Amino acid sequence: MRKWFIFIGLAVFAGILFWPWLQRLGLGKLPGDIQWERNGKRIQLPIVSVIVLITVFWAVSMVIRRIF
Repeated sequence: MRKWFIFIGLAVFAGILFWPWLQRLGLGKLPGDIQWERNGKRIQLPIVSVIVLITVFWAVSMVIRRIF
């Protein structure tokens, strides 16, 4: 259980670290991603982008499992 928390924490950290690069690819601007801007503050909820990333990571992990 502890390993999963560490893995999830590292994944979230990596996502935050690479988010500006991922936005250049168009993630965060897909239909279904929610963005609010109020009083100079911007809040983003990239729901669909996260679903796309999870699907890609799942597919890659399945390919790697089959190879090894």
